[in-house]
Amino acid sequence: MPELPVHPSHEPEIAQIVFDVFTSMLRCGAELVPGNHVEEFGELAVAVSFSGNSEGLVLLECTEQAARSLASLLMRLAPVQVTASDALDAMGEIVNMIGGNLKSVLLHGAVLSLPSVVEEAGYGSLIRGAYPCETLIFKSAAGRFQITFLQTKAAIPGCRSISSTVQ
Repeated sequence: MPELPVHPSHEPEIAQIVFDVFTSMLRCGAELVPGNHVEEFGELAVAVSFSGNSEGLVLLECTEQAARSLASLLMRLAPVQVTASDALDAMGEIVNMIGGNLKSVLLHGAVLSLPSVVEEAGYGSLIRGAYPCETLIFKSAAGRFQITFLQTKAAIPGCRSISSTVQ
């Protein structure tokens, strides 16, 4: 799997925000998986975009099973009661909370969009010229998931085009 550059000053803030959101909304923590790598979750992805001094998006990816587990925890439903729509709604709510908290820490003055489902084409087609600034993998009671922070305008220190740093 390709290694991605991570600016050390952003990882702790993102990890803390994810942990806080999972603790408060789902009543379970989320632990950062050590290492700087990307996994192919490939099943479900939901994003919120941001604009202002910087532009880009925050992307939450996980398997369908993990999404259903997230929905079960968030909505306090038995896992068998969770529909595919519930799973996407839960992912949207979670990525919206993560994006909102990132806004106060890293994206001062940014405006967030409503969450949207990312189709199979991937995030590259969502925002022209978007590149991953950071990709972090977490594990929780619901399963593993990935948060990717993408930008088009590098107004946040340490975020730069991945093509200039990966050989």
